[in-house]
Amino acid sequence: MSFDFETFFYQTNTPACFASMEGYFTLVNPAMEKALGRPANEIYKTHFTKMMLPEDHDESFQVMAQKLAKEEGVDTLVNRYKTADERIVTLLWNTTYVKEKDQIFATAFEVTAEKCKLMAACLNQ
Repeated sequence: MSFDFETFFYQTNTPACFASMEGYFTLVNPAMEKALGRPANEIYKTHFTKMMLPEDHDESFQVMAQKLAKEEGVDTLVNRYKTADERIVTLLWNTTYVKEKDQIFATAFEVTAEKCKLMAACLNQ
């Protein structure tokens, strides 16, 4: 049985992407476009920090720097992004460093609703 990564990448409902070490997405699937609320051409030309909420920069950079120094991926990283229509989405990332390409492969899950439920539960205690 052969495996066609490209078909899987573009047809999965899981947001997936490749990103350069310089902080630009180099390839995104349609599910990632939906999660980030932007078309691929806009995502490719925008440094990811311009889409991420500034309050999440330091922690995200620190976690990524520690893992990349060891050429490791990140099991779980949560940060928030602003979509083109100004919505805030919370994404839970899993990343893998692809040494041969010097890029990061990542999948993300939108956890905005879950985060809101957790915050509401905490406030009601």
